Amino acid sequence: MGKRHLESAIESIRDQAEFKVSWKPFFLNPNTPDEGIPLIDYISSRYGPEAGQKIREGKSALYDVGKSLGIFFNKDRLIVNSLRSHCLLEYAKSVNCQNAASEELFHVYFEEGRNINNNAVLMEICKKANIDENEAMKSIESKEVQAAINKEAVNAHTRGINGVPFFDIYIEGINEKKPVSFSGAQGKEVFLDVFGKLLHAFKLKT
Repeated sequence: MGKRHLESAIESIRDQAEFKVSWKPFFLNPNTPDEGIPLIDYISSRYGPEAGQKIREGKSALYDVGKSLGIFFNKDRLIVNSLRSHCLLEYAKSVNCQNAASEELFHVYFEEGRNINNNAVLMEICKKANIDENEAMKSIESKEVQAAINKEAVNAHTRGINGVPFFDIYIEGINEKKPVSFSGAQGKEVFLDVFGKLLHAFKLKT
């Protein structure tokens, strides 16, 4: 949902600035087993049986907001280890296809309920995002890439980031070391407010 709000805000002022979106690795549950955990079981154990029942019945506020954005969350999906999908995104970034790959990953996982830690599923995503499957697989299987992904995810936790989505917004060469940061699937107006303030500050500096 945060991605949808961000994209809507960008589209609103695309004539005023050039935007570049980069996706960074983060693990909500780094010890998730390869076989995954049913979403309802996970929610019930973490937030209580009532929360799990709301997911089961599709009555969660998350589901309602998702529908308003054309996103239909699959309640039968598994919470899975996402290391391999992050490795795919790392390769996709090197060939300027990261945003397309992330869109496919979100759709396959949140709506279709498929395992995005499965190589066959990741190869399907490569096809849809026009990414070379063989080169992507080298990244997915690379111990070096996996170690780098794990290190970056740990650094995010060290920064105090505890959930997703989390956004760092900055103008290159202006406030890269001190980005405007916030968490949660904020509405379009929040992004527009941040964009406006940054563009105003940029004009003052130039």
